[in-house]
Amino acid sequence: MPRNPYALELIRLTGEPVAAPSANRSGRPSPTRAEHVLQDLDGLIAAVVDGGECEIGLESTVLHLLMEPPLIMRPGAITADELSAVLGVPVEYWRGSPTEAVPSPGVKYRHYAPNASVLLLPSWEEVRQWVQEHPEADPVVLASETPPEPFPLPVRLLQAATLYAEFRRADSEGKTHILVLYTPSVQAHPALADRLRKAATHTAEEGP
Repeated sequence: MPRNPYALELIRLTGEPVAAPSANRSGRPSPTRAEHVLQDLDGLIAAVVDGGECEIGLESTVLHLLMEPPLIMRPGAITADELSAVLGVPVEYWRGSPTEAVPSPGVKYRHYAPNASVLLLPSWEEVRQWVQEHPEADPVVLASETPPEPFPLPVRLLQAATLYAEFRRADSEGKTHILVLYTPSVQAHPALADRLRKAATHTAEEGP
């Protein structure tokens, strides 16, 4: 069940369970605001219920309970440790290859990608070096920390709740690249790191 009050009121007024597909076209960054839904589906749907900006901003955790141990197929806000505490058994993350049969929505590579190329770079030094080597590009930087010295480009906050909004913002501004400061603290956030890897055209690390 959702906890958004507008969604709960819609279900109450309907008087029965509501099943609905995702409010975006497959392969695009998920919408986290009503305006994002209209960007993808305007003219194809009758209306949008505007419940405000999404609180979490990433898709839900998908758990496969027919495996032993249970596997998280798609990381979300609910972590493996939290699920393990409820189930009383260890819960692990699916580590399948992208060439395997897709067992769950959202596990394909490039599934959440914007039009701009997303590059995952591990340090400010590498971000700065990339900018210097590509003067023809028009990038934006996403980082969860401030640069150690003044930076020649816009630096916007990297966080799970606004990741897709920033992807869409970069596209609306015609940015060619999104440079993500992909630090260990970012990689330690399973859901955020998962979405970044799936959106990326280049990453400094190898992994699922």
